[in-house]
Amino acid sequence: MTKLANEETTQSRVVALFGTYASAMAVHFLVAAALIFTIRPIVTANLIYNWGAAFTAVLVLSLILKSMFNSKVSDTKRNFSKWENIYAIVNILFCLVFTVAYSYVAYIQSTTLLITVTVILVMQVSCLIVLSLNSRKTILGISLPTVLPFCGALVYFTPSFGNELAVSLGLFTLIFLALTFNINRVFNIAVESNQKLTKEVKQNEQLRIKLESNSFIDLATNIYNRRFFDLMIDEKIRRAKRVGNNLSLAIIELDFFDEYRSHYGQEKASKCMQRIANILSNATHRGGEYMTCFDDNKFALIASNVPTKEAVAFTGKMRQLIDEADIEHRTSGVDNVEKITVSVGISEFQPGNIIDVDEIILQALFAVETAHTVGHNNIQVYDYKNIKTSSAKTTAFNSSTKPYLVSERPRSA
Repeated sequence: MTKLANEETTQSRVVALFGTYASAMAVHFLVAAALIFTIRPIVTANLIYNWGAAFTAVLVLSLILKSMFNSKVSDTKRNFSKWENIYAIVNILFCLVFTVAYSYVAYIQSTTLLITVTVILVMQVSCLIVLSLNSRKTILGISLPTVLPFCGALVYFTPSFGNELAVSLGLFTLIFLALTFNINRVFNIAVESNQKLTKEVKQNEQLRIKLESNSFIDLATNIYNRRFFDLMIDEKIRRAKRVGNNLSLAIIELDFFDEYRSHYGQEKASKCMQRIANILSNATHRGGEYMTCFDDNKFALIASNVPTKEAVAFTGKMRQLIDEADIEHRTSGVDNVEKITVSVGISEFQPGNIIDVDEIILQALFAVETAHTVGHNNIQVYDYKNIKTSSAKTTAFNSSTKPYLVSERPRSA
């Protein structure tokens, strides 16, 4: 998977690199024109023609290679690393052609022209590197073949003046390379992040299509059914493990709902479930949150990238909304309460956990059972930190520990 991601990164980098080809050629033409205009008074026409022929030969070669690249841009088996090397080599050839001209100025020892040519060189290298920030090979292929030979020519042919100029140019090049390498690193990180985001969006779209192509709606409550829950919790746990995010699962159970059904009848019980489902689903509107049916009198909330404290606060608001709905329940076993209430059990997947889907569901269900033992109508969080062994489930909760144990009960009327 890492190898595939690296190949995708290289592909996008090389495609972007060849996308700047026209701009790079414009820089070469402008520098060539400026260079010819600058050294024309001190060189013969024959030298200019020979230099122009070398420049044209490299230009034709680059056009051929660019045409070959464009003709195979859709080839998925193409070696993009090889094309990055080819692009760097073409730039090396261009820079060597220009280096000959720069070094010739040092050879004729014209102080005035040396300063002008040095400025042209710096502008050329800077512009080409800016256009190639996503490729370190190209950055080195532009800077080193241009600067090093010219600095050597300065030191060799004009030691009195060239030494200082060579040192200054060398220091500038080192500092500029350090800056561009840092920018290159940030650029590559941004490209990789964008690829991950694009891939994530594509996966979400594929998942959406898959969900829409199947029946995942519970007809009785008009929210996602258990089949959707099983698919989504598995997908979200795998993604949380891969990305390193946390995930909260809340099981919301209607208190004493069998007694409600026996007392009020199945039709009224179904309407009650529909009303509760509507309250819960309307409260779940943020991205990455899914409210689903779990079983006969339970709902499940899947909340990606939501820690325990937020899950407790979120489900606490849901309990408050259900309390404000004031749905009559005269056979409720909750002390001093004659309306529908819910007990909530929360479990959390944290980065680095090795638990699987079944375990996090069992933890949430166990938290619901603990909510029952302390009187219903409250929220309990599974405290995996206090479990000493896999069989010591009775020590999973600590009534004196917060936020791992949260008990919220309304005051008596």
